[in-house]
Amino acid sequence: MQSEPETEESRNHLIKLDHKITYNDSKLFDKYNIKNLKEQEEFRNIIYKYDLICVFGLQDFLEEIINTKMLFLYEIMIKNNDIENILIKIAERYQTDKECSFCLLFNFDNLHLFYPCICDFFENGFISQNRIKRLIDNNF
Repeated sequence: MQSEPETEESRNHLIKLDHKITYNDSKLFDKYNIKNLKEQEEFRNIIYKYDLICVFGLQDFLEEIINTKMLFLYEIMIKNNDIENILIKIAERYQTDKECSFCLLFNFDNLHLFYPCICDFFENGFISQNRIKRLIDNNF
């Protein structure tokens, strides 16, 4: 199902579409010369948190603002059949509702896959099937 893209002003209020997700970059540790596995894990977690706040256009982790923005995004993106179907499957798997399932798409295991879906949705009004497939394959 195609959706009308939101206006640039409304989407910029919710999410930034120009951030490059880097926490899952395979060259991340080479770039910063991090060899120790524990340090790599800690560093990746720090970069994930940085990516998450940047996606929401924040400079600090403000949980209430992030949760509010997620709720607004959910209300907009649930109109996409592919997203709704993914949320139904996640909800069944984790015995939760679709709204909580949507929040799970922002977790460490999914952000690098879900963020491009969000960008597609807002920029084009639909999400490429390749992006949907990668998100599904990662979760099921």
